[in-house]
Amino acid sequence: MSASTKSFFIAFGLLAVTIAIASWANPALSASPAVESHEFKVAYSRNAPESIEMQSIAAFAGASKIEVISLLPWDASAYFARERKLAPPDDASEAVKKAYYSGETERQQRDQEEWCRPGPCIEGNRVLGTVSVDSPERIAKIQEILQAWYETAPNYGLACISQYHHAVAFTSAGKHYQVLLCYHCGQYTILVDGKSSPDNQGAHSIGLSDINAWLEEAGIPYNVPEH
Repeated sequence: MSASTKSFFIAFGLLAVTIAIASWANPALSASPAVESHEFKVAYSRNAPESIEMQSIAAFAGASKIEVISLLPWDASAYFARERKLAPPDDASEAVKKAYYSGETERQQRDQEEWCRPGPCIEGNRVLGTVSVDSPERIAKIQEILQAWYETAPNYGLACISQYHHAVAFTSAGKHYQVLLCYHCGQYTILVDGKSSPDNQGAHSIGLSDINAWLEEAGIPYNVPEH
């Protein structure tokens, strides 16, 4: 056996002994896996009765004024393209650069406000039109859509920066619910009386063809996300 091979086995043996001692000193290390399933925890928490997802599903059972909504998100790419053109050159003085970049947040906020000025917005997304949902079949379909988004382990492979083109809105027990859906990224956010929850990753983002068909039937423009 060569010297290098002997060194390898000695090092391996020392490592094994170290791990065994650590496991003996802390039984939790050997009793449970080192890495927990993040997807399982997320799926579990959103199925908990106190989660915003399950609260909205429970509220939908007694919903009225149910609507599907077509949205047009604020065009962030166009805004940042304009910003790049206005940015000071690399050889500009530090004072000029500081003055420009210190106003970045204010300029972005002003641009978003201008975006929403022509009409109503939901979370900075311009409302293109709404369709009232009255038939039991369509109401049942919306419930199926929302449950499919909420109740299955999320698909993080679709994750990207969300842009909301569709929403479902309804009123229940004196509260107004709005569920914004990003079919491109598989993300959603839930608003209750205008207060939004954090974006969350959906699972099987079903219902796009149904919602678009209802919007088209009413003559309302809608976006078809690129995949």
